[in-house]
This record gives sequence, C-alpha cells and structure tokens, in this order.
Amino acid sequence: SRVSSINYNQFTKIHVCDAESHFRYDNHFIIKAMARRYGTAKISLLANTKEKYTRIKTPKFFVHDSYAHLSDKLDSLASNLKDKGTEYFHLVRNEFPEDNKFDACIQKLIYPYSYMDSFEKFSEPIPGPDAFYNDL
Repeated sequence: SRVSSINYNQFTKIHVCDAESHFRYDNHFIIKAMARRYGTAKISLLANTKEKYTRIKTPKFFVHDSYAHLSDKLDSLASNLKDKGTEYFHLVRNEFPEDNKFDACIQKLIYPYSYMDSFEKFSEPIPGPDAFYNDL
C-alpha cells in the first residue's frame, strides 16, 4: 500500500488521502487507531469484505483507495493506452514537451523506496544509481 496524495480540503476541513491499493491489505491498525481517536460511532467504512476496505472516513480524514474503480493495474492500463498511440497523452505532453521527460512520465519507473525515508529528501536532487537498491 502506498499513499499517493494527501490533501486538505479547506471547505470541508477534512484531510483527503488517496492510498493506492490499500484495500488489498489488512487495515485493522488504521481502523483501531481512528477508533481510539474518534470513537467507533464516528467512523464510516465502505468495504468489499470484512477485511478489505475501499473507503474509511472520520470527522477529520477520508482515506480512499484510488485504484478501487480501475479494471486492472494502472501500469497495465497505461501500457494499453500507450500501445494505441501517445496522442492519448496530450495533457502529459502539454506539461512535459521535451521527449525525454514525456517518455519518463508515460512509463513505469523505478523508485528509491529505501532511500526516501524523510520528507527532506524530496528537496534533494535525484540520487545516483546506488540509492535505487531496494532492501524492502
């Protein structure tokens, strides 16, 4: 499970968290922590099964599985679309007109999960190849 974004909605005063594929994992630890904080009456769940949740909502947080509505893995869907032609990625092309940056955006890339252990590292330049070894 990976958190792809957390946003604060200033109108609803709720933190919205998109968690990629979190429904595939046991989320009891999240539910228990939220229950201790808010009480069970203030937690709303949308579940596929007793242990697989697609949405968890409390007075301050809304955790949503961003992949729950997709028919396949995002990588597969993007590959299928790319096979039809890169013209389908016109919004990405507008944002990244240089070919090397555009190509990097429309393919699955490696990510230095072990290296990225703090928010400060997001401000650093892209690390060298040694940082991309993953010991997870």
